[in-house]
Amino acid sequence: MCCTIFIQSNGASFSSGFYQSRKRQPEAEQQFKHAIDVDPKNPAPRAALVRLLMQEGKKVETEAFLRQTKRDLSDDREGYRMLGDFYFATGDLDKATAEYTSLYSDHPKDLQVKKNYIQLLILKNRLDEATKLDNQILKANAHDVDALVYKGQVQLRKNDANGAIDALQSALRDDPDNAVAHYQLGTAFAQRHNDGRAESEWREAVRIRPDLSDAQRSLAALELRRGDVDAVRQTAQQIITAEPYSPDGFLLKGIAEIARQHYSDAQQDAQPCRERHRVLLPIFRWATSACPETLYRGREVLPAGAR
Repeated sequence: MCCTIFIQSNGASFSSGFYQSRKRQPEAEQQFKHAIDVDPKNPAPRAALVRLLMQEGKKVETEAFLRQTKRDLSDDREGYRMLGDFYFATGDLDKATAEYTSLYSDHPKDLQVKKNYIQLLILKNRLDEATKLDNQILKANAHDVDALVYKGQVQLRKNDANGAIDALQSALRDDPDNAVAHYQLGTAFAQRHNDGRAESEWREAVRIRPDLSDAQRSLAALELRRGDVDAVRQTAQQIITAEPYSPDGFLLKGIAEIARQHYSDAQQDAQPCRERHRVLLPIFRWATSACPETLYRGREVLPAGAR
C-alpha cells in the first residue's frame, strides 16, 4: 500500500510539474492538491504547492494552507516547521520568532528548530538568549559548524570582530566549503577595515555558492567604493541571475551604466526597481528554495560599511 501511494503521489507531482512548465497554473495546483489527497502525510507535495501559490502571489492563501499543514503534520519535523519558515523567508520576523518560540517549547529536542530559533533571536538582537541556546549546542558538540557560525554572528553584532573571526575560522576548519561562514568571516574582516581579506572571503563564498546574494552585495559595495564600474556591472548581473525578482541587482547595474554614461541602459535597468517591490524578494527566495531551512544559515544584515 505504501508503494502504491508513493507511485500515485509521484505521478501527480510529475503531472503538476508538466502543467507548471507550460504555465498552466490552475491545472498544476489541482494536481498538487490531488497528490496531497493521495498521500496526506507526505510534506513534499505540500511544499511544492506552497511554492506554486507563492509564485502566484497568493500569500494569504499560502499562510492559511500552512496553518492547516502544521495541524495535519504535527508529528512531522518538516511539516510543523513550514509555517515558521514561511514567515522567516517572507521577512515577517515577528511572526517567525513567535512561531519558533512556540515550536521550540513543543519540540525542544528538534535540533533544526533550535538552530532556526537561534538565528531568529540573533536577527531580533536578542543576543543573550541566542548565546544561551547556542552554548548548549556547542557544549554537546564543540564542532557543530552552524553553532560556530551563529557564535560568530553574535560577536559581529557585539562589534567583536576578533571573537567573530576566531569562531568562524573554527567553523571553516571543520567545514572549509561552508559558504555562509566565509561570507560572515568576510564581514568580520570588513569590520576590521581589512578590505583585502574581506574580499577574499566574499569571493570564496560566491565561488562555493553563486546564489549567496548577500556576499555578492558586499562585493558590489566594495567595488563601488573602489570605483570599479565594470566589476560592479558584472556583480550586479550575478545578483540578477540569482534573484531576478530583487531590484538590488538592477539598481546596481543601473548605477554602473550611469557611470559609463549609458543612460538609456540605466533607464531600462531602473524599470524593474519600480515594478518589483522589495517585499517580493523574500517571497521569491522561499518559493524557489528546495530546502527552506537553509535560509536560516547565516541570514544577517550587512554592516553599515557594506550597505
